[in-house]
Amino acid sequence: MPFLDQSAALPGGYGAALLQTLLALGGVCLLAWLLLRFGASRGFGRGKRLNIIERLPLSNRHSIVLVEVDGEEILLGVGDGGPPAKIPRSSFKGALAKHQAVATEPPAPGEEE
Repeated sequence: MPFLDQSAALPGGYGAALLQTLLALGGVCLLAWLLLRFGASRGFGRGKRLNIIERLPLSNRHSIVLVEVDGEEILLGVGDGGPPAKIPRSSFKGALAKHQAVATEPPAPGEEE
C-alpha cells in the first residue's frame, strides 16, 4: 500500500512542519491584530454619520440602543420580533425623570421594597 510507505516522510521531519505551521498561525494572528488595532482608528467598521453610543440589554432577546445619527440621539428598542422601534425623545426623558423621582422617594410606612 503506497500510503503506508514510510520512505515518503516529510523532508525536514515533523518538527519542521510544526514550526512552519506555528509561524503561519503567528503571521495570521499578527495581521488580524494590526487590522483591528490600526484599521479601527481610521474608520474601519465605523460609520461617519452613525455611532452607537450605548446598548442596554433588557433580556436575552431584547435591548435598548442609544444611537447618534448626524448629531441627533435616537433611542431604539431592539428585539427578535420585527424591526426596531424608535422611541421618541420626549417619551424617554419623561420616563427617566419619573423613574428617578420614584427611586429617590423613601417607601411609605408599612410598605416593603
